[in-house]
Amino acid sequence: MQPYDPKKRAQGITESTAGMGATCRHLRNENVGNESAAVHAKHENLGDSTTVDDTLWVPKSRGLPLRQVIEMDMGEKFGKSHTDVRFDYAYVNAPADAR
Repeated sequence: MQPYDPKKRAQGITESTAGMGATCRHLRNENVGNESAAVHAKHENLGDSTTVDDTLWVPKSRGLPLRQVIEMDMGEKFGKSHTDVRFDYAYVNAPADAR
């Protein structure tokens, strides 16, 4: 398993969404609970006055998301939405026969 590299992750997201009106960047590192996490931001213009701002916290130790905040603005007709998701892996275990 490769060590988690936040700059490579941000670059990969930017490359995979090229041409879709999206930009991604590494904002900072901060603690979420007791874990050090890289904070990434993605901004998308989806046309028809819709924008999406997505912030993702990914710990360097595991590479699995801890938190995601999505702000969506769909213009006057549909308005805005806010979603804040926390991921908890406390009860997630590999199958007994996993290697």
